[in-house]
Amino acid sequence: MFRVNDTVNYSTTGVCKIVDIKTESFTGEESRYYVLKPVHQEGSTVYVPTENETLVAKMHKILCRKDVNDLIDQMPTCQLDWIEDEKNRQEAYKKIVAGGDRKDLIGLIRTMYFKQQELTAAGKKLHAADERIMKEAEKLLYDEFSVVFDIRPEEVLPLIMKRLEKSR
Repeated sequence: MFRVNDTVNYSTTGVCKIVDIKTESFTGEESRYYVLKPVHQEGSTVYVPTENETLVAKMHKILCRKDVNDLIDQMPTCQLDWIEDEKNRQEAYKKIVAGGDRKDLIGLIRTMYFKQQELTAAGKKLHAADERIMKEAEKLLYDEFSVVFDIRPEEVLPLIMKRLEKSR
């Protein structure tokens, strides 16, 4: 059970603050909802039915600073296999993004990044759908890391790169 003022990562929405738990009747029937305010999407509100186990399972407390630092340290070893079949790749990678597992997101980003580098060297580009998935994964990860480190999302990648350089 989550409480008001908890900060959570919610599915593909990203980092949200639970601002209320209240009863609403959106479907004509009264239900209790977590009221989420996305941290990096001003003006948005997300309502998650407290009794919907599938949707509530997509809410995860954000990581602590130590866990994020541990993840950054593990980044050089995180990578997924590139799936050649475009349809299967899209399906598998979308599941990873929707699942929200941070280590899997890192592996996805690294895999896409290296494939992008390989294609660029050959004068080609990633498919637009692959690029979208990579950006979505980066957004989820960088939004959470930015909240944990109390920095702007665009400052996350330089922070990661600096930390990885130091560990070499």
